[in-house]
Amino acid sequence: MVWSIETFMLSVAINGVYCVQDPKVKFRVPQDNLSLDIKRFEPLAIRDKVLGLVEDYKINELGYIYPIYSSRYTADELVLPEWATCIERYSFPSVLNVRRIVLGKNIKYIGDRALAYEPNLKDIKLNDTLEFICRDSFSNSGLIDIFIPDSVKNIGSSAFGHCKDLKHVRLPKYLEELCTCTFEGCSSLDNVGLPTTLRSMSMYTFSECTSLSEIVIPESCKEVLGFSFYGCVSLKRVLIKEGCITFGSEVFASCTGISTLVLPKSIVNAADDVFNEASKYSQTVYKKWQREKIFRDLRNIIKQK
Repeated sequence: MVWSIETFMLSVAINGVYCVQDPKVKFRVPQDNLSLDIKRFEPLAIRDKVLGLVEDYKINELGYIYPIYSSRYTADELVLPEWATCIERYSFPSVLNVRRIVLGKNIKYIGDRALAYEPNLKDIKLNDTLEFICRDSFSNSGLIDIFIPDSVKNIGSSAFGHCKDLKHVRLPKYLEELCTCTFEGCSSLDNVGLPTTLRSMSMYTFSECTSLSEIVIPESCKEVLGFSFYGCVSLKRVLIKEGCITFGSEVFASCTGISTLVLPKSIVNAADDVFNEASKYSQTVYKKWQREKIFRDLRNIIKQK
C-alpha cells in the first residue's frame, strides 16, 4: 500500500504543524490504520473535530513538516509532497512502520533525529535539491542503502550512526567534511568511497564499522582525527594518498585485519598510537615509516643550513 502524506495529516494537525500552500485542505484518516495519543499534545489547527474529516486547516506557510506523533502507522511507502521544504527535528519519533519514504523535490533540510530510531525504514529516496542532513537524522534506523545526492553540503554528526543494516553508502561528490560519528557502529557497511573533495574527517567517523574491508583516503583530505576507524576489525586494505598531513590518536586502533598499508610522505603530524593494537603488519609498516620520516626531517634540516 502507498500512502501520500495527505492521508496522514490528522495526526499532524493534532500533534504538530504541517505546512501547505492551500489554507483549506481536507484530510481523511483511516480509522483502522491510525491511532492517536491526543493527551500528549495541544491541537494546533483543529476546529471542532478530532477524528474523521478536518476542514479549514490553516498552517505555517514556510513549508516545514513538524513532529508527527501517531502511535501506530503502517504503510509500504510514504510520499512527502513537493511543496514541503523542510523536515523538522523529531518529526517521525520512532513510531512509523514504513519501509520506504520518498522526499518531495523541494525539501532542502532534514532536521536533528527527524527519522532516527525507525528500525522498519529500509529505504529512502532523497531529492536532488537536499542540502543539509543534520545530527542523528537517521541514526539507529533500518536503512540498507543510502544514495546521498551531490547537492548535500553538510552531513551532521551521527547522522547515520548505528544503522546496523546499512551496507552501501554513496557520498556527495562535493562533500568537504565528515563529522563526528557520522557512520559509527554501522556494522554491515562493507565499502564506502570517499569523495575527492573531502578535506577532513572528525573523530569516530567510521569507528566500529566491523564489516568495512577497504578504505582509500584521498589526497584532498588533510586531516583525519582520532579513532576515525577504531575497531574496524575486517579492514584489510588501507591506502592513504599523498597530500594527507595530520593523523590523530588511534585512527586505526584495533584494526586487527590490516594486511595492506600505504602511507604517504606528506604526513607531518601523526600520533605514535595511530595503529595501537592493530595488526602486527600495520604496526611494523608504521614504525618503518616513522624511522624514514625522522631521516627525511634531518635531511631537510641539514639542507636548510
